[in-house]
Amino acid sequence: MVEERNGINAFHSRQSLYFGPGIGVRVFPRQPHHGVIVDVQYSFDTDVDSINVDLGSWRTDFVLARAGYGYRFIKHANEKMAWAFTLHGSLSTGASINRTANGVYDFSAPVLGGRVGVNVDLHIERFFMGWAFAYEGLAHLSLGPLRSSQFVGWTLIPVFRIGVDLGPRIQSFKH
Repeated sequence: MVEERNGINAFHSRQSLYFGPGIGVRVFPRQPHHGVIVDVQYSFDTDVDSINVDLGSWRTDFVLARAGYGYRFIKHANEKMAWAFTLHGSLSTGASINRTANGVYDFSAPVLGGRVGVNVDLHIERFFMGWAFAYEGLAHLSLGPLRSSQFVGWTLIPVFRIGVDLGPRIQSFKH
């Protein structure tokens, strides 16, 4: 969902579907609950929402860096498996990148906002996979076509969100 600037038709961005590969780190120095979450993500506008080529003549991608706080709850399943539920909030900063339908980059605008969400992960030994659900609001800080953007994001398939525990195994923490 977006808010447009006066006199600009950004129909293509009103209900866009984005694909967003990224990489991140979660550090829990005060084990096992309090931690820091840092990630970087590039979100591609898939343009599946455009009905008419003329209305979808340009797309808006986003590159975002986020840093914030996470609180983790652990539910042990057995000696080798545990579930982790992490509530988190982050500051988001980056850029919206507008490109034409043929892929030429037109201009970009800085964005600033925040994200809240929950991650649900299954830890098996040192490896984990899981789901992420989040809401993010962004303000576009320059005179591009968009004033604000809002995202509801989720992980479609858990194997697309995988990782490795580098510190103590999550199963080693007391119940």
